[in-house]
Amino acid sequence: MTAFARAETKVGRGQMVVEIRSVNHRYLQPGFHLARECAGLEPLWREQLRKVCSRGKVDVTASFRRAAGEPTDGYLDQTQLRRLVSTCRRLFPHSDPAHVLNLPAVWNAASAPDTALAPAVQKAFDEALDAFIRQRESEGERLTGVLHEQLQEIEQQVVALKSKRPAIQQALRERWQARLKELQATVDAQRVEEEIAVQVMRADVDEELARLDSHLEETRTALKADGAQGRKLDFLMQEFTREANTLASKAPDVETTNAALAIKVLVEQMREQIQNIE
Repeated sequence: MTAFARAETKVGRGQMVVEIRSVNHRYLQPGFHLARECAGLEPLWREQLRKVCSRGKVDVTASFRRAAGEPTDGYLDQTQLRRLVSTCRRLFPHSDPAHVLNLPAVWNAASAPDTALAPAVQKAFDEALDAFIRQRESEGERLTGVLHEQLQEIEQQVVALKSKRPAIQQALRERWQARLKELQATVDAQRVEEEIAVQVMRADVDEELARLDSHLEETRTALKADGAQGRKLDFLMQEFTREANTLASKAPDVETTNAALAIKVLVEQMREQIQNIE
């Protein structure tokens, strides 16, 4: 499920910025890009993330931004300095080697102790995580509304097919009788009725429609339930597809075929949305 949250906290002479963002993914795939000052907090943050997320590619970024005009704490890397001065003299004989001291490459920033940074940085992460969860919940509510609308469309297709079943069966019977009349075949009337009954039974989709009704009810129940329901909804989408395929293969007329295809399209749309749900 897509979401983005950001929080800042003052740390020493700058700001620690924590950002959490996620995009759709079938499983949980966390990634951390942390500043040196808080790299030691990754195991704790990873565990916190796993407690609230079960799906999505989630990236956590923490960066330190030093306040403008503040001096850089650190020490001079003399080995790097000598290497750069030598290069400078070789490439630019008339330049002033002292300018090399202004290059960031010759300074190594001293890391503040984790014990000093941890409380403030943890607070920023907690704030970002709370905002991140709220945004995912809001997105989940929106997706739930979309899924309910698609379920309603599937139900309309099922109800329409149920109402047409008697007429479809009668049309199938009349088609067989007309076919026999065209052939001007002389056959036993009882045998004809038995064969027509067999053909009507083969084209009967009452069982598939009943299963679709059951899947509709189960899906609505899952959408209302608390906790992670994504994998259960995935399974229900597979069952919807199975029944729609059977419905299409047994369809005795164009209307039933069109209804089965419409259901398959709706289920595929729902499947894409459900990939975003925990």
